[in-house]
Amino acid sequence: MPRSHGTAANSALAALKFKKSNPEAYKLLAETALELKRRGSRVSAARIFEAARVIPLREPNAVPFKLDNSLRPAIARLLMVDYPELEGAFETRRAASDSFDFAAAQKQGMAE
Repeated sequence: MPRSHGTAANSALAALKFKKSNPEAYKLLAETALELKRRGSRVSAARIFEAARVIPLREPNAVPFKLDNSLRPAIARLLMVDYPELEGAFETRRAASDSFDFAAAQKQGMAE
């Protein structure tokens, strides 16, 4: 059964913690989203998560990581903060992390 991150702060902080704990995985998610946008393809958190899960299977030296699907909305919003060129690239629906200020949290080091 998937974990529920519930509140805006819980979901957003879990996304920030994932980014800090898995910088290579986060970079892979960002690169995948940027490439999809560059090609003019639809960008979605589900799509980049699934692509990121396949890449380590192809790369013998890849560092293994786990992606929690319940973090997809928060990760998409975090990517749009960290990569302004992705702003508006994700089709977003209402999510608990909508009201969370990722930029301010990162400046304050809240992922620690």
